[in-house]
Amino acid sequence: RYTEADCGRKKAKAAKKPASLGRMAWANVGRNRKKTVLVVISLSLAVVLLNLTVMFANGFDMDLYLKHFCVSDFMFANADYFNVQKRFRFSDEAVEDSAMQTVLAQNGIKESGCVYGQTTRIQEKIKKKDMLAYYSSLGFPMTKEEEENNFYGMQQADDGSYYDDIQLYGMDAFPLQKVKVLKGDVASLDQENAIAAVYMQDDYNKKVDHSNWAGVGDQVTLRYVNSWKYFDAKSGKEIPEDEVDDYEDAYVMKADDYTQKTYTVVAEILVPSAMSCRYYGSPQFVLGSDTFIKDTGTKDVMHMMFDMKNNQSARAMESFLKNYTEQVEPLYSYESKFSYEKEFDSFRGMFLLLGGVLSGVIAVVGTLNFLNAILTGMIARRREFAVLQSVGMTRRQLKRMLVYEGLLYTFAAVVISLILVVASEPFMGKMIEKMFWFFRFQYTIGPVVLAALIFTVIGAGVPLVVYCVVGNQTIVERLRETE
Repeated sequence: RYTEADCGRKKAKAAKKPASLGRMAWANVGRNRKKTVLVVISLSLAVVLLNLTVMFANGFDMDLYLKHFCVSDFMFANADYFNVQKRFRFSDEAVEDSAMQTVLAQNGIKESGCVYGQTTRIQEKIKKKDMLAYYSSLGFPMTKEEEENNFYGMQQADDGSYYDDIQLYGMDAFPLQKVKVLKGDVASLDQENAIAAVYMQDDYNKKVDHSNWAGVGDQVTLRYVNSWKYFDAKSGKEIPEDEVDDYEDAYVMKADDYTQKTYTVVAEILVPSAMSCRYYGSPQFVLGSDTFIKDTGTKDVMHMMFDMKNNQSARAMESFLKNYTEQVEPLYSYESKFSYEKEFDSFRGMFLLLGGVLSGVIAVVGTLNFLNAILTGMIARRREFAVLQSVGMTRRQLKRMLVYEGLLYTFAAVVISLILVVASEPFMGKMIEKMFWFFRFQYTIGPVVLAALIFTVIGAGVPLVVYCVVGNQTIVERLRETE
């Protein structure tokens, strides 16, 4: 050995087996362990990061994403309905019949239906313990003081229950197909006194316990309020309605004129947030559309939803709605699967781009380290190569030995990458599933296989190219060089 320090290694015993190009290459790679480890780790890191990036991007499930945000091909409503800072409360926010007929007149609609929204004040009779459990399910457990403030001034029934606001929907048959039935049967909602209790769901479409108190078979009493009376919170003196807006002290409201009706719960359901009122704060219930219109005395359409017969008709409807909501009726807007698919692809592409760029930068650094190791090693060992050739090693054998050295670097990088990927992907997948509700772990080693092919070319090609550059001198000229 003519070059490169021993780096603290113990002196090896003389080899009993005859020398071979493979063993010589292995010995040469192990001369400087620090340099070898640095090269192998830098190459491995790029492969592992790229593999995790691909696993991360491919794990995003478009079906889960669309199911959460868009349960039908199209949803058409007043533009305020899609505004997260607003909520559906007034009749002038409803979809007018003329606008619905214009949309429904387009060709290719397979099924359609309306979700009717509450624009009047509706209360339910609820027990105190059920109301407290509901607020806890929202993540807002109450202290004793907060309980007193919350129930102060609320109207009580004879049995000690309280009357509190609720959110009520009316649904046609088509929207009812989109809800998830936990218990019971939504088909029974066509009965006059039938109602469905809506439970909240988390990002993983799991039921939130205690987010509604009613179960199948329970009786729900609703109060449809037409007018109110107002009373001073301290004295109990009635306040004229025309003075309420300017009243400075605290006051309470009590239903004056109302209609009360009792329903039987026939189903417990989860309503996708995309077709709900899109805000929380009150227990929710669903009636059949005919019952809703009859009992509330309103027929305000919160939104209309519909599916198309095929992809061609869906694209035609997308074009029509885009023009209609931008040029003809700008007060309306819509959501479609196409828009959410683009949003999803953009979201996933962002991670692919960032991960790909980062992997590429590290790969370049790793490749430069590899090139530097090969180049400096050959320059430092030119006289050694000349000695080997002078005692019988052919130029072809020398090239093969250098190729073996390069392949040992890259083979070690691929093996370490594969070990790290196999060990880390399941752990990373489970962790990402907890971070993103629309992520499903999919095991993959495709990038490692691709890297193995690329590294094979690099490991064999780089030493040959470098040798052609630095090995042009004759054996005699290299033997005359001083160390």
